[in-house]
Amino acid sequence: QLSSIPPSIYKCENLEELIITNNMVSEIGDEISQLKQLKLLNLANNHIYIISDELSNCTTLTTLALGYNRSLSYLPTELGNLKALNVLSFGKCKIEELPKSIEKCVLLKSLYANNNQLKQIDLSFKNLGQLESVSFQHNQITRIDSSLFKLPLITKLDVSQNQLTTLPYSIGSMKSLVHFDIFENKIKLLPYD
Repeated sequence: QLSSIPPSIYKCENLEELIITNNMVSEIGDEISQLKQLKLLNLANNHIYIISDELSNCTTLTTLALGYNRSLSYLPTELGNLKALNVLSFGKCKIEELPKSIEKCVLLKSLYANNNQLKQIDLSFKNLGQLESVSFQHNQITRIDSSLFKLPLITKLDVSQNQLTTLPYSIGSMKSLVHFDIFENKIKLLPYD
């Protein structure tokens, strides 16, 4: 059971994938920025509660998986510097707010933020036109920016088990939507157009 990322890992200059799951790692330190070729970082099911902003210097990162880190309450503010990011997954953490900079992750295809403590999604999704799958399931969300419901490539959208009371009319423009889950919300009426 590792309690930290071994320092020798940071000397592996050509490392593209780092998977340290089901351990006791508690932080992602500044040294992570030394892994300039890193494409996949999977630290799911650890005890991470600190993530250095230096992670945003891993600009080749395409997949960031942080799920099941139940003490993790925030994401780095400059996450948007990860311009190559395709998959961002942090289900079953304690995230309360998404960093606004995610709006700059224009290649993002999958966003998994289920089972957190999110209350509002104030991101503008207009630049995230590559998104295909989004899960905000089981949070405390009362409001999601309507720009999410205008994205043409989304095939799966799960906003179940939240506190939503309405959905925008723009949901009708989601022509690729195949799976839409709004179970256990406070929605009394669906948009009629």
